Amino acid sequence: MSVSDNRLESTVITESDYASAIEPPGRGWVIEVQGDIVAFAAGNAANGNIWALFVHPAHERRGHGRRLHDTVVEWLSSQGTPRLWLTTQAGTPAERFYRAAGWRLVGRQANGELRFERRTPSILRVRAERAEDIPAIHALNVAAFETRVEANLVDALRERAEPMISLVADEDGTIVGHILFSPVGLSGDAETRIVGLAPMSVLPARQRQGLGSALVREGLERCREMGYDAVVVLGHPEYYPRFGFVPASRFGIGCEYEVPDEAFMALELVPGALKGRPGTIRYHPAFADVGAG
Repeated sequence: MSVSDNRLESTVITESDYASAIEPPGRGWVIEVQGDIVAFAAGNAANGNIWALFVHPAHERRGHGRRLHDTVVEWLSSQGTPRLWLTTQAGTPAERFYRAAGWRLVGRQANGELRFERRTPSILRVRAERAEDIPAIHALNVAAFETRVEANLVDALRERAEPMISLVADEDGTIVGHILFSPVGLSGDAETRIVGLAPMSVLPARQRQGLGSALVREGLERCREMGYDAVVVLGHPEYYPRFGFVPASRFGIGCEYEVPDEAFMALELVPGALKGRPGTIRYHPAFADVGAG
């Protein structure tokens, strides 16, 4: 594989290194595009090391690096690894990437590479919200967004939308993340059960650490358990496709609000659920009432 920096040299990394990195207690991931592997990563739960994270130059700036990064961090965190670490060359795009992702520079290796570290939550659970969580959820949404609109929206949906799926990321009793799903309607279709993901928030100090991914994955599983056919979301087009979301326009589905086509996405929880069901998604009136629409 060709990479722009941190090039893999055969004199340093042997075939046995690859094997040990992706066998227990390690794991490896790849991103495949039209049959070609364009990015890969490997993490080791025994020592918390992200051993590799590389993207082919022709496929950079497409979100592949972030997707792999979040996946590895989330997996290592789920294995109970208390501290993660990695090394990279100084003055490279990789160094800037890790700094932006929240890694802390702790020193240099003997070979001159920079060593970065970050802690993982000691105990992190994604669970249903409880009544005693409500003040913390409100405060979290106020902290995570520029206005109070999202915080007020969550409060309004809690009172008015049924059924609702509201989950929190609980770290040792502290609410550090929240996600909400509420029913939406599809014009001309009273049968298909669709739910909207909005909003999702993570405490600013804990962002870019895999918490959002954990919330989304658990939330989608809860949606399946409750018998929903599909999920829609208005969000970052470089983030949500990792969970299987695609532009809703592919199904002939639009949003009642004027939004970019690539930002309004849908995911079929039941294969074929949206096929041949074009229409417009309409959110709960609470969205318009609090100014979120």
